Amino acid sequence: MRVIQSILTALLVLGGATAPETLAADLLMLQISESEQRYRIEARFLVDAPLAVVHALLTDYEQLPRLSPSILESEVVDAPTPTQVRVSTRIRACVLIHCQTLRRVEDVRESPRRLVAVIVPEQSDFAAGR
Repeated sequence: MRVIQSILTALLVLGGATAPETLAADLLMLQISESEQRYRIEARFLVDAPLAVVHALLTDYEQLPRLSPSILESEVVDAPTPTQVRVSTRIRACVLIHCQTLRRVEDVRESPRRLVAVIVPEQSDFAAGR
């Protein structure tokens, strides 16, 4: 199954993401669209926590399973620079009663206010995504 994902955090929201400290999050917008068998999921949400806390949780790549029950495992597979990292996650995705375990490998670029994750399709069950 090849899927397109637009935003890493969209899957966290859809998977019921909650931080270990039970930070509150409000879903502000959710859009799901399909074109030529490619799916786009876009979500925006507001987290009731300081930016530094949210950034620290999202960049603790070895502990991503704490953020969502749909993330089964995660690991850093490469870190060529202090602001670039390749992360592999194994996720459990469910639509209604059909569930599937998928592998997602992403190259993540970090900055103080933004994380950009781009899927590495040749190592993932996802054809593309950002």
